[in-house]
Amino acid sequence: MQPKPDNPTLPSWLRQATFAAALGLLAAGGGLFFLPAAAHGDWPWDLGPFSGLFLGAIYLSALAAVGGMFYYARWAP
Repeated sequence: MQPKPDNPTLPSWLRQATFAAALGLLAAGGGLFFLPAAAHGDWPWDLGPFSGLFLGAIYLSALAAVGGMFYYARWAP
């Protein structure tokens, strides 16, 4: 029997889901942060100027964590 590695790789289905989540975060966060006038019309509820930029910054910061998970493809980077 082979010993299990301490830090196994992620399954392919989880990497695919992570990639889809990264694309969604990039679209939503990038739109709200870099193109707020265009993104506010497509957003499902009314956003003020500060709250739209703040929400975009939150989504982009989450993209950093999800991007790291996709790049390293390990349970613990």
